[in-house]
Amino acid sequence: MQGLLSGDIQVDMQVMVTEQKSAWNDAINRGEAVSLGKSRVDHWKSAFVVPTYVVEQNPGLKTVQDIRSFKDVFPQDGGKVILWTCLSAWSCSKTNKAQIEAYGLNDIIVLKEPGSRLDLFKSHWNAAGRGEPWLGFLWSPSQGSVGQSVTLLEEPPCLDGAEPESGCSHPAELTRIVAHPGLEDSSSEIVEFLKKWDFGPATEMAAHTRLAELGRPSKTRQSGGYAIRRMSGRSGLPLRLPERY
Repeated sequence: MQGLLSGDIQVDMQVMVTEQKSAWNDAINRGEAVSLGKSRVDHWKSAFVVPTYVVEQNPGLKTVQDIRSFKDVFPQDGGKVILWTCLSAWSCSKTNKAQIEAYGLNDIIVLKEPGSRLDLFKSHWNAAGRGEPWLGFLWSPSQGSVGQSVTLLEEPPCLDGAEPESGCSHPAELTRIVAHPGLEDSSSEIVEFLKKWDFGPATEMAAHTRLAELGRPSKTRQSGGYAIRRMSGRSGLPLRLPERY
């Protein structure tokens, strides 16, 4: 966001608010940046996701600690509930393991690592297709969650400075379109156009699919992110308004 504050760029289409809360709050409060709305829907991720029909069929299953009381509902391996986790190369693999230990659930949960991202999604799709229980790590937007009815089992929120590894939930990932304050005076049409921006989960997944069809790699984060060029008034992509918006 530094380029925006210095005026080197006029619009940043994807400011990761969650990752820079202090800088974000300072810039907004001092009027050095203007939020024009959401770049994407707020992202979530959790290692304790179940199909919604599982909680509907099992009243009382609401929190991660309730898994102990509903152990027999889920598929098991060696007498422990199977939780589909991340690939070992992903940082969330260590986080998921640490969370289970922090919650005191390692005596009833066994982690099952998928062979690939698609294998993780398929484990969920297959269970949902059969109406069977499933427990595992998912995030949104992603192919594994968009179009699916899922419920995140409740976890304690992370207090200031705490990390999920200590036994608390992942904070929502907030992304915002942010403009230099001078843009409102110099290009009000651009500001109004960006305020109407709507890039929902289904649209994001469709964009990923189209990029794959075209054989163009997209900069994809584990949480399902996407890459979009920043608009600059000094260099790079010029600020031009489409004829219709």
